[in-house]
Formats: sequence, C-alpha cells, structure tokens
Amino acid sequence: MLSAHLKTRKLLAVLAIGLCSCLSLHADGKKPAGPNDRHSFTIYFENDLFSNTDRDYTNGVRFSWLSQDLESLENWPLLEKIRLAVPWFAAEGRTHNVGIAFGQSIYTPEDIHTGALMEDDRPYAAWLYGTLSLHRKTARDLHRIELTLGVVGPEAMGEEAQNGVHKIRSIATADGWDNQLDTEIGLIFGYDYLRRWSWQFSDRQLWGLDAISIVGGRLGNVLTEAKAGAVLRLGWNVPRDFHGSRIDSSGYTLPPKDADILERDSKISVYCFASLEGHAVGHSIFLDGNTFSESHDVKRIPWIAESELGIGIRWGGFRITYAQVFRTREFEEQGEGQQYGSVSLSWAGSF
Repeated sequence: MLSAHLKTRKLLAVLAIGLCSCLSLHADGKKPAGPNDRHSFTIYFENDLFSNTDRDYTNGVRFSWLSQDLESLENWPLLEKIRLAVPWFAAEGRTHNVGIAFGQSIYTPEDIHTGALMEDDRPYAAWLYGTLSLHRKTARDLHRIELTLGVVGPEAMGEEAQNGVHKIRSIATADGWDNQLDTEIGLIFGYDYLRRWSWQFSDRQLWGLDAISIVGGRLGNVLTEAKAGAVLRLGWNVPRDFHGSRIDSSGYTLPPKDADILERDSKISVYCFASLEGHAVGHSIFLDGNTFSESHDVKRIPWIAESELGIGIRWGGFRITYAQVFRTREFEEQGEGQQYGSVSLSWAGSF
C-alpha cells in the first residue's frame, strides 16, 4: 500500500513538473499592463446526482484561473512562439489571456454495486489533469488553444474521490474499481473559436439577447473529436463575456474593457441560457479503452449531441450559473442518454 502511494505521488509530481515546465514566469513579478486588469477564478462542479443517478459521466470538478489582459507575451516565451506560429493569432488589435486549470473527471457503469466486470457497460475510469491555455480575443470573438496533460488509471484517484464522498454521505460505495482502465499518461491539444452577437430591446440597453457560436476540436490519446454549437442568452444586462458555464470552457473569459462595459460593471445581471452542440468523436479512452494496452471497452457511437438549459446571476465581479445538461447515447450498449447538473462559481477582480 505504501509503495502504491509513493508511486502515485511520484507520477503526480512528474505531471506537475511537465505542465509547469511549459511556463516561464517573469522573475520580478511585475504585472504586464493591459486594458483589463482583472484576473478570473472559476470553480466548476458537475454531477449526475442532480438527476438522481450515479452512472456514466458521474462527477467532474475543475479549478480555473485566467490572467488579466496581456498586451504582449514576453513573459511567456512558449506561448509567444505558439501565437506567432498560428496566423490568426498574430493579428493586430487583439488582447491575450493565459489560463491554468486543474481538474478530475470520473466515469462509472450503471451498476456500481457489484465487483464483477460489466462487459456490456462502460469501463470505470478517472482522468486527473492540468491545462495550460492561451486566449486571443476582441470584444466579439475569441480564439483559444489548450494543452492538457494528465493521467488515466488508479493514479487519477477516482476510487478514492468517489467512495470518499459516498462514505461522507453514508451511501453505498462503488465496488467495481478493480476493473478500471490501466494507467496511461494522457495528452490533448485543443482549439476553439467563439463568436458573439448581441441585440438590445430598449433604449437603456438593459434587456437583451446574445448568441455565441463555437467550433473546435480535440486531438490526443484521451479524446479526439470535432464539435460545433451555439449558446443563446436572454435576460437583464446580459454579460458581455464569452459565457463559460461548463468544465470544458477553460474558464470565465472576460471581454476587453471599454467604456460601456465599465459603466455596467457594478450592475446585476440575471439571464437564462440554452445551448446545443454536436460532436463527431473519433476516439475516447473512456469508451474505447486504453490506447497502448488491452482493456475493457464498449462500442462507441461516433455522433453525439448535447444540450443545456440554465440560469446565471452576476453581481459585480461575482457570477454563478446552473445548467441541466442532456447528452445522447455515447455507446451502443447504453440503454439511454444521460442528464447531469453543472454549477460554476466565478470571481473576477484585480490584485
């Protein structure tokens, strides 16, 4: 048992060093000047307990930080090389944000109260990861590149997280974690492009509607997919940001500062939102099994859809959202699609 814990700590240390080696921080800690000097911090929590189930994608947590707007990336040489290598990232008139996030996702079959291998259901799996992201934006559009490094398998501590919470809540623990996927280091490259349109219904521009389109994709041994979708938001003083209510949004991306946003910044926002996304999935380790070793797998469905209905409230720099997410069947053996709840809590401020 002791050697297993030492192995886990060593592996997590290697992952942390690997992610942090991508960064080069300015030694004197001087904050770069920018049009928006607010950092944003977001905590995400997703769980199917909101739908009274305990299966499939059963839990996700993520802690995200996004920097203030940066007019240059001289203190981030690796990201500056990436920016110059991508033509549309080198365009003038945009500002940058750098993001760091850490999270865990847990997947289980429907019957968690047997220790036997459920061959006709998805594998037990957990994904523990860190993400480094670069954002390039104007007030209307956002380009986002992500590099995610993590681990699947016992070192991702899915069993400890799930059963630890179950014990605290005095409910039955999951008995099949001995059948989880094997240890595998995971790497994902991601890209998203978002575009925002807005309309106001009154002279004071307080009641309004906006639409945010998104196209993107992921490439890696954990997940390879392409996606496209849109979000509609309707309400009082709808935030002029890029939404970001879900774990895969990489954090709460603020718009560049302008006079109109400054005037509205202290006012409350109350709005509802709905989204629809389509995914073309080429590979998912959580369904296809381990990439480099034999493991339990199921027959993945390559085309899936997701939708959400939710509400958001913002007061000054604080924001909270809740969404109920609906996902179609992901594999042939799955009897029906899934629902789960998604909560995000954000704070944006200067320090």
